[in-house]
Amino acid sequence: MPVAPAAASTRLGDRPSPVRSPQFNLPQLADLTALNIQLLDTQALSPDRVDDLIEAQQDWIGMLHADWLVERQHWQSSVNSAVVPQCTTECMTLNAYIEAIAPHDYRAMAIACHLVWSHTRCVTILGLGRVRLLVLCDAPQQPTSMVAFATNRLHWTPRQLVHYWLLEHNEAWKQVLRSR
Repeated sequence: MPVAPAAASTRLGDRPSPVRSPQFNLPQLADLTALNIQLLDTQALSPDRVDDLIEAQQDWIGMLHADWLVERQHWQSSVNSAVVPQCTTECMTLNAYIEAIAPHDYRAMAIACHLVWSHTRCVTILGLGRVRLLVLCDAPQQPTSMVAFATNRLHWTPRQLVHYWLLEHNEAWKQVLRSR
């Protein structure tokens, strides 16, 4: 009689399973320029620069600082189904937005043999428009180090976004890719 496989644990504190995730074709280092992606650090990211990139039809990834303003929408509906749900919008700093993220909204992700926690969502950032926001931290309950990225590619996964950023900005990562 066959034995049923053990159920995978999905608790927040558990480490990700060693089972490999489905692979997608990531570009190698030489292909990054062919993708037409501009990587912007916190000093280079500005509304004017993003407008120029949009006009040039270039994709971009930018590292965000804590003072960017994020629009947060709240939908309220009543018990009466005849009433149309109401949407209210408030602006908050990126830092306040990150503090409001619940620990269970983070997902574990391995980057170069290190476990990090990621949260991603499409949001509107004043001056940048509708973007995919990615927040990476070391621990979702009490993060001690955190970084936030934004991109105009709304369909990218956290893994793709980090991969493209590390291709350009991490010398150790470049060495790993060149050795493959």
